[in-house]
Amino acid sequence: MAEWWKWLNDNSSGVTAVVTAVYAVFTILLWWATKRQAALTQRTFEASHRPHVAMWLRDEDRGSAGGFAVGMDTLRINSIIENVGTVPAEVTEWEVSGSLMDLDGAQQPVAEVEGQKTRETLLGTCLFPGREYPVRLQFSHPGIVGTPLPFRLLLTLEYRGDSKTSYRTCLEVERTPREHRQRVRAT
Repeated sequence: MAEWWKWLNDNSSGVTAVVTAVYAVFTILLWWATKRQAALTQRTFEASHRPHVAMWLRDEDRGSAGGFAVGMDTLRINSIIENVGTVPAEVTEWEVSGSLMDLDGAQQPVAEVEGQKTRETLLGTCLFPGREYPVRLQFSHPGIVGTPLPFRLLLTLEYRGDSKTSYRTCLEVERTPREHRQRVRAT
């Protein structure tokens, strides 16, 4: 045992250097683990405290089919936008497009008629959590009401929350005289 103490005393500066290096390595590993945990905690917080915008079509009018109401060469579409997240969302981009598929399978654009909420009035709108925002869209095209050709609707809404991160929700709808299908994608 005395030899051990003698060796430590004779090599004290080397032992101190080795112990200091070990402490430095452990400190770096601790810093790295703490940094990773902080990043994970921040992503978890942002994922649970962010806006999530949903869109769908609503049946409202008599004679409507899945949110579509028909008039003289005009389709009226009742859509709903709702922030189902926990923080308000600011609308930064709003795009609407409609098209009819012709007999050759090509998409032919259909003109949008001004509705109650248009691109200009929806931009900059603050969507509060738990509140529905109805949007009525109208598309006009000769023969659009009685055609067996599929009508395709694409609504794209880009928004951001507190963190200024941009998110996007897209609603794709296909309508034929007998049925309609809806699909929502969110990023």
